[in-house]
Amino acid sequence: MKNILINTTERIMMRNDIKCPYGCQYCFSKWDKFKNSIFSNSKVINYENNIIIYPFCDSEIVFQNYSEILSNVIEYVNQSQRQIIISISTKSDLPHKILSDLELVNEILNKFNGFVKLSISITNKNFQHIEAGTSSYNERINLLKRVNDYNIMSAVTLKPILPFVPLKEYYEIIDETSDFTEKYLIGGLYVDINTDFYNNYIKNKYEVIHRKVNWLNNEIWHYVNSNQTQKLIKEYIEQRGKDYFVSDTSLIESWF
Repeated sequence: MKNILINTTERIMMRNDIKCPYGCQYCFSKWDKFKNSIFSNSKVINYENNIIIYPFCDSEIVFQNYSEILSNVIEYVNQSQRQIIISISTKSDLPHKILSDLELVNEILNKFNGFVKLSISITNKNFQHIEAGTSSYNERINLLKRVNDYNIMSAVTLKPILPFVPLKEYYEIIDETSDFTEKYLIGGLYVDINTDFYNNYIKNKYEVIHRKVNWLNNEIWHYVNSNQTQKLIKEYIEQRGKDYFVSDTSLIESWF
């Protein structure tokens, strides 16, 4: 890849027709304040800058007509000849067909110094009852291994950091993934104080502050303060000789 930094102020969140059936209790994609903030269009429209596109930001690629969605992006790339990055995060065990199709899309984006980035999202090992329906921890580890057989940029997303998950468990996740990735995306937990998840797991147990959501029009959301835990996780990642990032943009720019 050419050593050209992206020049983008546009991060395009695309709403999907089929909502994610997974039951992640902490998921903000079901909140009204998120639904009212993201783009509703299924096609990429004309933007002045190079862009990062999140085509499945409120769902999972496996539940969408992903070929049509990706074709719309490719059409825009070919017409505009802009540098486009497609950023996808998943808790699913993606089949060969999807990975192969993403590899083909990646080849097209490479022509204009763009690429596909696939993050395997892992929030815990032993609390998967709060992520009903998602692939198992071992399936996600296996996906991380398999992705290395394809020409796709990949990373592990340790996000959100859940305050009730022991630090030792995050260390184990890093130990068990570090042979298959060089990069980790770290992020804290935003909460809606009107949800059962907040009442059952967070309320009166952990410090909750207000925090600006930079990637969502600088809205102010409630946020669980996990700065010390994140600091220790970052230090452990560095001890393993790997890189950590605190935003998806900085992770993406690390490949240039």
